[in-house]
Amino acid sequence: MSTPRDTEAEDTNWRALLAAWLFAVVGIQGAAGFAIYRAFSSDWARSGQFGDMFGAVNTLFSGAAFAGVLVAIYLQSRELRLQRRELRYTREELEHTREEIRGQREQMELQNRNLERQGFENTFFELLKLHHDIVRSLRFTHGKGLEGRSSFGGYIERFKTVYNGAMQEVRDDEDDASYTYERFSREGTSRVAHYFQNLRQILIFVNEADSDRQALYVEILRAQLSTEEVTLLFYHCVGSGDAELKRLVEKYGMLQALEPGSVIIGDWKNRFHESAFQTHRERA
Repeated sequence: MSTPRDTEAEDTNWRALLAAWLFAVVGIQGAAGFAIYRAFSSDWARSGQFGDMFGAVNTLFSGAAFAGVLVAIYLQSRELRLQRRELRYTREELEHTREEIRGQREQMELQNRNLERQGFENTFFELLKLHHDIVRSLRFTHGKGLEGRSSFGGYIERFKTVYNGAMQEVRDDEDDASYTYERFSREGTSRVAHYFQNLRQILIFVNEADSDRQALYVEILRAQLSTEEVTLLFYHCVGSGDAELKRLVEKYGMLQALEPGSVIIGDWKNRFHESAFQTHRERA
């Protein structure tokens, strides 16, 4: 395929050839006129007869002029082809530029998603750190001096004790779980309330993550909870009236690790959707 530079060189050659041809035609006509003038200046009658002999020459020159017109048309068509070729090259270059811009935009979008994910995960692990700090700060002081994660066992035993006493007092029109948890909360369990508030915030935060990463974050969070924590979470969702936390517990199967027989009233399980006890694969 010829390049624009090759076409331009060919065009220059044609123009030079046409200019030379026209110059030759004008030169020949001028020389012929001068020669005829010198030869027949003394007898103009004979010059007319002599001129008639060269009628064919006039035809030749007319044909040469027509050929010049054809050459000009040909050169114009070549010029138009060159312009169309340049336009095609320009379109191809623009398309290439658009492809590069599209690739750069996709690369920037990928970088932005990675930065957003990195920022999200940094916040997520900071919330997990806060979760562990809260667990370490827990103290159970009812008879046993329990601290940190071991205090959950004390809270569960205390909840069972409160439940046994509450069953002596609760009326038929009252909810036994709510009544028990209300009495349990009055016994200075503000640290436990802080624990569940932070757990709710972590689940809300995870719920706003990309859907393809939520299961991973929930698995990481669930792995931080001991069996006693899951049991106390069960009691909290049943009796506290924390509807938002209960909804997220059901959505993400946060009670998978609940051991059979670990809760004092088995019927309370019916207050949860079955998804609360299912794995991610079972819920899918």
